[in-house]
Amino acid sequence: MNKSIILAYHSIMPSSDDENRCGYVSNSQSIPSDMFEAQMDWLNDRAQFVTLDEIIGNESDDGLKVCVTFDDGYLDNISIGIDIFEKYNIPITWFVCPKFIKDRNHIPWWDLVSFICDKKKKIGYLKVGNMSVDLSKNISQFRRIARQKFMADRKTRDKFYRELRAACEGSVEVPMNAFADSSTVHAATNSEWVELGAHTATHVNAASESQDSFAEEVHLGCEQLKKWSNQSVDWFAYPYGGGDHISAASQDIVRQHGFTGAVTTMPGYVHERNDNFTIPRWTVPTSWGITKFKSSIYGLHATRNLGKIKKKISNLFWFDG
Repeated sequence: MNKSIILAYHSIMPSSDDENRCGYVSNSQSIPSDMFEAQMDWLNDRAQFVTLDEIIGNESDDGLKVCVTFDDGYLDNISIGIDIFEKYNIPITWFVCPKFIKDRNHIPWWDLVSFICDKKKKIGYLKVGNMSVDLSKNISQFRRIARQKFMADRKTRDKFYRELRAACEGSVEVPMNAFADSSTVHAATNSEWVELGAHTATHVNAASESQDSFAEEVHLGCEQLKKWSNQSVDWFAYPYGGGDHISAASQDIVRQHGFTGAVTTMPGYVHERNDNFTIPRWTVPTSWGITKFKSSIYGLHATRNLGKIKKKISNLFWFDG
């Protein structure tokens, strides 16, 4: 199988309840550590793990090549993942949003929404602005409305976040996020297995931002990572990463910033025909067992159209990317 694939993950779930997380992360974002290791073990016998630099522009004529990436900056990517990276000699690109690193009290909106759903019985009826919902009966409606708000422009997004958080804080204590701190980011980049990548400063939807705002997000996010790591930051990952989250203008902004390239969450094999600023990347669903993972690696082209249909449906209810 002469193919090249970039895999995207977000969080790694501890395999034991004794391994406590420092903060909240949605289980829908987290792959169990034993499953992640099973996937890497299987790939280790069949593929060559490579960096983004090595996979881009090089048609695979020597078996399967796999590049592993993680988005956002969760601590467990390092605290749990590093042993697996070292065991199987896996170089990763870690796309980090500085906002959540700098402010551990700021839980990302997708984790906040998931936390509220976890606490639906305790919170009960939720009223935010002109949205009123009984969480015990209308979780899907709540998720759909929340996603629409958070995909909107910065002013709408920030206002809804403040109101949503305030509305639930009367019933529950909102936890800290589960992201790494700046010292962990710095230490991780001293590892031979971790390369930092940019992911904007605050995880914005490029399609809903003005060009000036998005350019500022790209610049500030990248510069902060450089300060923490004392290294260049050569790769960019579009937040959310779907075709409806990327515009021609946003591609130009990323290109003009001087990045080597940018990855999406649009699935597909990597080949020389790819535009280096819309590189396909496959988000691995956290619910997949090893059998589904294996069949999907070999049948990525066959499942691509089905994945698009499923994503359109899931976008009505939840965050993916």
